[in-house]
Amino acid sequence: MGIRLIPLYNGISAGMLSSTQSDVDYIEVMDWGNGFDRWARTVMGFSMSPLLEPGDIVVFESRPAEPGHVVHAFDAGEDTIKVLRGRGASSRLVPVNPEYDEISGSGMNIKGVAMEVHRKLSGDATQILKYDSGLRWRTTE
Repeated sequence: MGIRLIPLYNGISAGMLSSTQSDVDYIEVMDWGNGFDRWARTVMGFSMSPLLEPGDIVVFESRPAEPGHVVHAFDAGEDTIKVLRGRGASSRLVPVNPEYDEISGSGMNIKGVAMEVHRKLSGDATQILKYDSGLRWRTTE
């Protein structure tokens, strides 16, 4: 396994849906050796706090999502990051922060599952958290 260069797009809304219009940069990640597409987004907003904070870089993978996964969802040119609850037409996109409202998952395209989080610490240090089966948040389903 080596290093892989993946696209890092500007912010993804951790709040309400937001446009995907952004510049592209690149970030180095470990190559996990599977065939899934990968990309990274920078978190904007507080709906996923304290799990994800503004400025965190989340690496997504195009693997199938299951209830409880933190996902990158897309609809009509707008993106968001939330926890997937339920399946199919009854699915919901739920924030971690209870001060934010959930979004109906009906009609949303789940682009991928959060697999890694890069968080800036003091100075030049970065903490990298990896989730081999995808980042999950408590689920009652």
